[in-house]
Amino acid sequence: MKAAIAGTGFMGRVHAQAVQSNDIEILGFVGSLIEKSNEIAKSFSGAQGYSAIEELLDQKPDVLHICTPNSTHLEYVKAASERGIGVVVEKPITSTFQDAAAMLSLAPSLKVHAVPFVYRYHPIVLEIRKRILENKSNNLWLLHGSYLQDWLAGSMTQNWRSNSALAGQTRAFGDIGVHWCDLMEFVTGHRITRLNANMARISGIDTEDGVTLSFETDKGAIGSTVMIHC
Repeated sequence: MKAAIAGTGFMGRVHAQAVQSNDIEILGFVGSLIEKSNEIAKSFSGAQGYSAIEELLDQKPDVLHICTPNSTHLEYVKAASERGIGVVVEKPITSTFQDAAAMLSLAPSLKVHAVPFVYRYHPIVLEIRKRILENKSNNLWLLHGSYLQDWLAGSMTQNWRSNSALAGQTRAFGDIGVHWCDLMEFVTGHRITRLNANMARISGIDTEDGVTLSFETDKGAIGSTVMIHC
């Protein structure tokens, strides 16, 4: 298999390392600047830097990993789908509901389409899931947890994730809270059906720094979680 990476930042590098560690060839990278594309390509054997997504997709990868700001995801998915190339799209998959609906309509034309909720595959998570699902007598009725993250504290105003035009209208929930919700559903077999959320801001940026979420599931459980992203 051959892969291509859109995005030259932190997540682009993480995806590239995962791809190469699984003995999949990386054809190249495309970023906002050709200089960034060339610089990250130096770290991965055989990879090259490209200045435009069309140039990269012309190399005929099997899959395109999309690790760019959320508002750009749809255009990359469209470009890949037109060439029959699969996609792995970082979450949140888009910055608007309309873009998400448009992306969903393209899914049938894609051989591969995935969102990398990778926490599912940590060994301890798989073991907990196994124990819960194998115990037919369990009755999970109260689900609780948190996702508290502060890695943006020193660079909040410089990071694109704090820009609603690029990242979307939600940060604490959209960027990291979705991980917690996916992990809870994956481990328990429950699905959230109703929820109530409160959002708070402390940084003066137009997306939330924290969220408290209460919810109900399709199997009758109630739950709550706290998410912080600042």
